[in-house]
Amino acid sequence: MALALIEAPEAWDSVQRKIRSPQEFLVAALRGLALAPDPRMVMGGLTALGQPFWSAPAPNGYPDEAGAWASPEGLRARIDLAARMGQLATGADPMAFAEAVLGPLATDETRTALRRAESRAQGIALVLMAPEFQRR
Repeated sequence: MALALIEAPEAWDSVQRKIRSPQEFLVAALRGLALAPDPRMVMGGLTALGQPFWSAPAPNGYPDEAGAWASPEGLRARIDLAARMGQLATGADPMAFAEAVLGPLATDETRTALRRAESRAQGIALVLMAPEFQRR
């Protein structure tokens, strides 16, 4: 079975299909920005994103489907959190950040939006909200 999974072409497909869960989004953002995780921000962020820590619904836990996280409310919460993180990452260069976390996945549209950002904080938020960052 393991060999069949490794040899399957889908296993090596680089297309990102799944939206990151709130926890994955938050951890990736903190790691990418090299921000020390403040427990209040992490707990509050997860709650705002709809995935409160230690509160997974029984018996199956949190859903693993895009519809659960890509709702209008969920995206609004991600935008708010991305803007907050952009303000915390005062010394980060948005283009360098995009290169570090997105690399070749960054599209021309994302790079254009970053060049048009009004501030560094807005540029960081744009990287965090880029479709390429939202998916895994």
